[in-house]
Amino acid sequence: MSNNQIFRNFGDVTRHLAATQPDRVALTFEGRDTTYGEFERHTNRVAAALLASGVKKGERVAYFGKNSDRYLEIFFGAAKVGAVTTPINWRLAGPELAYILQDCVRPSSSSERSSATPSSRSPATAPVLRRS
Repeated sequence: MSNNQIFRNFGDVTRHLAATQPDRVALTFEGRDTTYGEFERHTNRVAAALLASGVKKGERVAYFGKNSDRYLEIFFGAAKVGAVTTPINWRLAGPELAYILQDCVRPSSSSERSSATPSSRSPATAPVLRRS
């Protein structure tokens, strides 16, 4: 991609940065550095896991957790498959959480454990996708 090319989505941004500066630090969180190359691999794994669990373009992926660099991996991974990330504050009360999840169209969910819920399952029966 040239500097004049327009990015079509967030996935294009991570691919471009990983290709042009793979060893440059993209994120630092709680003493953990992640390079653009590593970030691209992590987001690709998230995208593959979401696809494997049945998430489709246009569906929602809810993130329920504290502030973390892992949220960005889920956000960009979801964008790569055309899913929309819905961040959910971990301090919400049960009724508030239920409202947000019900408001999502065919919701899928992801937490700090990187679990994903296909739209046909409830969060309680969701398979857990582990980071390697």
